[in-house]
Amino acid sequence: MTRPLSEKPAFPGERPAPTPKRAAQLRKRVLRGCVLFALLGLLLAVVVVWQRDTLHRQRSVEALQPFQRALQAKLDEYHRIPLALPRTDPDGTPLPEHEFTYLSIEAAQALRTYDEPIIMGEAPPVGMGLRREGRAVIILENGRCEARWIDRDALITQRRKQNAWVRQR
Repeated sequence: MTRPLSEKPAFPGERPAPTPKRAAQLRKRVLRGCVLFALLGLLLAVVVVWQRDTLHRQRSVEALQPFQRALQAKLDEYHRIPLALPRTDPDGTPLPEHEFTYLSIEAAQALRTYDEPIIMGEAPPVGMGLRREGRAVIILENGRCEARWIDRDALITQRRKQNAWVRQR
């Protein structure tokens, strides 16, 4: 059985039916809450993907650290770019298995007189969700090897310069 709207509630905690104006306000509030919830969910997803990209970049660079130390030790010992990737680090420990592309022998020989930073080797590409695509590389600059992240466009530009130098020699 239904009561008319003007009738008082039958139970102490029961509310009377809302007026049409109040019902519209409640619908707006619920809709606003849903939109806010969706926006916060989207923001959280963006933050999580950004953090995942950051971790992938860091791990990719960290995976090259043993190779960087081994190459730096050879550079310090011979004062020139090694023709082949060392198989052990300076302590004699074998380097870990890792996909890593090193310079060809011809490129290593030709780049010994190159004055700009040299990309000595690179890891496989890492897929990014929000950040720019790129790779972890080992760069020789001013006699020091450094493992770092380089974005795709800078990598392509640097490779072109190096390849042009190698072809000239």
